Amino acid sequence: MTHDRLRAQRSPGEIIKAITRTNEFLKEASTLDRRKAGKVALVGAALSAAPKIVDRFKEQKGARYEATKSDEMRQLELMAILPDWLKAQQKLDKHRDKMTRRERIKTLEPVVAFNKIVREMIDTEQYTTISQIKRFVSGTLLYAGYSKEEIAYAENTAGIAINGMRHEIAAESVLSSLPEVYGIDGVSAEEEFDGKDIIVTYRGVTLGIDIKSSQQNAEEANRRARWYSDRGDYVAIWSGFKNSDFGDGLIPSREQIKSRQEYFRAVMDRAIEDVSADNNVIKFYR
Repeated sequence: MTHDRLRAQRSPGEIIKAITRTNEFLKEASTLDRRKAGKVALVGAALSAAPKIVDRFKEQKGARYEATKSDEMRQLELMAILPDWLKAQQKLDKHRDKMTRRERIKTLEPVVAFNKIVREMIDTEQYTTISQIKRFVSGTLLYAGYSKEEIAYAENTAGIAINGMRHEIAAESVLSSLPEVYGIDGVSAEEEFDGKDIIVTYRGVTLGIDIKSSQQNAEEANRRARWYSDRGDYVAIWSGFKNSDFGDGLIPSREQIKSRQEYFRAVMDRAIEDVSADNNVIKFYR
């Protein structure tokens, strides 16, 4: 990110102030007594208006929306999803084991949306460190009057998600550099529910890859997957990176990517051998 681009990033307060000048906000705030409503109520109305503003821009831009999206619009998208994302994370933490598959997939939708927006911010180098994204999340919730406990929970949860995301990005970067890889695709909410992060076609074989931040986590995930006959295309692999390789950063260097190529070739070769031999049994990948 250039210095000028970094300076141009809007703070949560600046974005909320801009929202209050829109028709969407005026409609949301029309039920409030503006003379008596406190800051929290007005910010709540602004956050409720944010998704509607995003929808308006999508309708106006049509097919050009994604290609012409600005840094500020991505910030607005992230702000718009934060309340639903936080509710979904809290619900999953408290009731995950009691929820049906359909309920969990539905609850995951704002989580998938949050991940998509943050991933775009990282891919476009709008943000280059975990700290920058966490500050935006916590700053928005602080401005909206969330409790210290809720903000701490959100910041920690976002940090965990982003850390996993940078391992995914690192793994994707290495896989993309291999000529044996024919395609890498994102996943749906249902596929994410099944533990998959990306869909990779390697040497003509398509696998649902679950990227893990450690070898131990990958082995544990594969051990669990062995008992599910309907998850035969699932493979958990370690990203090949340690958290310390990133520091506070989000994207690996070219040198780091190149140094992991042989590791990924070995892992993927072993994966397609085992899955092709027995599509119902997932073995360990080292």
